[in-house]
Amino acid sequence: MVLQTSSEIRREEIYAVAARLFYSAGFHATSMRTIAAQVSIQMPTLYYYFPSKEALLANIMSSVLLRLIRGLERRLSAMDGPREQLYEAVRFHVCFHCEFPEEATIVDTEMRALSDESRTTIKSLRDEYEQMFKNILHEGKASGVFRVADVNIASYALLSMATGVIGWYRQTGRYSAEQIAEMYATLAIRGVSNGEGAWGSIAGRT
Repeated sequence: MVLQTSSEIRREEIYAVAARLFYSAGFHATSMRTIAAQVSIQMPTLYYYFPSKEALLANIMSSVLLRLIRGLERRLSAMDGPREQLYEAVRFHVCFHCEFPEEATIVDTEMRALSDESRTTIKSLRDEYEQMFKNILHEGKASGVFRVADVNIASYALLSMATGVIGWYRQTGRYSAEQIAEMYATLAIRGVSNGEGAWGSIAGRT
């Protein structure tokens, strides 16, 4: 077990409060002074951790995208073949967005608040994550497992569908995040599979 330093704990507190405020009030409506007050620290202390509000926003976005990239990399490394990989990719994406809806929403809605330099960095991470889905679809199409007319459009459609869960999912609902994720993954596989034969090995998992 790795013990956190007081500085690391404070940084996480600032991150959590900022994410909550950016989500609920929006980036532009949230001031650094409000963030400092809610964390119960002075302004100089806040600026010690994050030199600007934009730096804090960029940190949240990069953290989300890096967690998505690394989390998906770990899961795909244990999967064989495009069907299993796509199922796991969609399942992971839905579960992540159910667990971290505030942070995920910020990535989707506050890109315009970034400077050109920060936006380029964040878009690069986003593109890297999206490319992982495209690679799976390319492999499935090339092997005849998937029937996809346009890989780019298919990947955007799948990611848009899976991301949309943050708009309605509630922990108190009748299905758990994992159950919903499996339903979404099943729909994704059915949507791109090249006939029943390509789908059958995954169907029994849900």
